[in-house]
Amino acid sequence: MKKFIFLLALITGLSAQTGMTVMGGMNLSAIKYNDSDLADAVDVSSSIGLCVGAEKIIGPMILGGAFVQRGSKLEAFGDKVTMTFNYLSAYGLYHYPIQETLSIIGGLQFGSSLGGKFQNEESEDIESDELNLDFGLLLGANYMFQSNMGVRGFYYLGLADVAADAESSSDNFKNRGFGFALLYKM
Repeated sequence: MKKFIFLLALITGLSAQTGMTVMGGMNLSAIKYNDSDLADAVDVSSSIGLCVGAEKIIGPMILGGAFVQRGSKLEAFGDKVTMTFNYLSAYGLYHYPIQETLSIIGGLQFGSSLGGKFQNEESEDIESDELNLDFGLLLGANYMFQSNMGVRGFYYLGLADVAADAESSSDNFKNRGFGFALLYKM
């Protein structure tokens, strides 16, 4: 809860700065198991999550912070499970303009766990220390349809094992996902 309040204060404070961009949208994410045999045994589908943040363009870089939800829906051996992971994320993206209204972005995102939910017939909280630091590549594009408003489409390729308590790397998994966000330049 302290991290969430810190994020809210950070976004509110940063959005008051000139030259800031506020973004909000959704992620369509899923996990990818490290072990292909385990991946074949479990039916993995995407889960919808929220992404809300603030960022600033400094030279060719976009530096920002966001609240990001990732996770997945799983079905195996007759059980259905939904997992949601909440992260306080920071990112640095290289911003390459193609046209005045279109730019390609790419860089790294790091996410500190805020916990999450594990839900089947009952809901169970996932503590923040049960999830590792999440980091990965973020690739996408921005399209500005007005001077201060636009959209972003992106793909996140997680490089870190998510579960902190997995018995081995082959039992672990990584985050993957697509996302869309609205951008508003202050």
